[in-house]
Amino acid sequence: MFAFIQTPYNKKPTWYPKDLDTVESFVYHIAVDNIRHGRGPIKVWIFEEFVNKVPRNLAPTLIITDEHLRAFKNAYYASESDPNFHSNLKAATTAMINPSKANIVVKKVAFGMYYAYIGDVNVGVLSLDDNLHHVTSVTVQPGYRRKGVATALYNFAEQDIGHKLAPSPTYQSEDAKAFWKSRKTENPSKRSSRKRSPHIEG
Repeated sequence: MFAFIQTPYNKKPTWYPKDLDTVESFVYHIAVDNIRHGRGPIKVWIFEEFVNKVPRNLAPTLIITDEHLRAFKNAYYASESDPNFHSNLKAATTAMINPSKANIVVKKVAFGMYYAYIGDVNVGVLSLDDNLHHVTSVTVQPGYRRKGVATALYNFAEQDIGHKLAPSPTYQSEDAKAFWKSRKTENPSKRSSRKRSPHIEG
């Protein structure tokens, strides 16, 4: 397992080889080292590798936030006599790799513009046209795609403007077409319940 790692105290990413065979074990090792030294949030680019150790295929970027590290630290330093110790520690490790949809917070930052956050990290941006009818652009960081970020942005924007958004009349990427297809087939009651979810804030 190979990676580039960047922390607030190490602005230049460093090459970090480690003889661990899964992303989970690698992130666990990084998190333990990080909480012991109090270094704060971590940005990790993890590479798969050939048998001859030549890196290939950059995997999605992981951004391990302070929020995730605090949860991991609480689980790591809990009493091992707790019957849930190992399951809690595993859950905290998994959460650093696959952020929960419940952690997504959406905020309106300007007219027709919305940011999505997980912890203190901006993981997505959505902007609307001047008439507030169409999405002009939506961007989700690679490590956070297909985790509900775009849906949270769309839901909040529709709640804010008071009507449903329409697909762009000019151009849609293949990802955008797939998103709109899934959105049209989604149960409306589920979508409206998510609008009221406490993880979405103004």
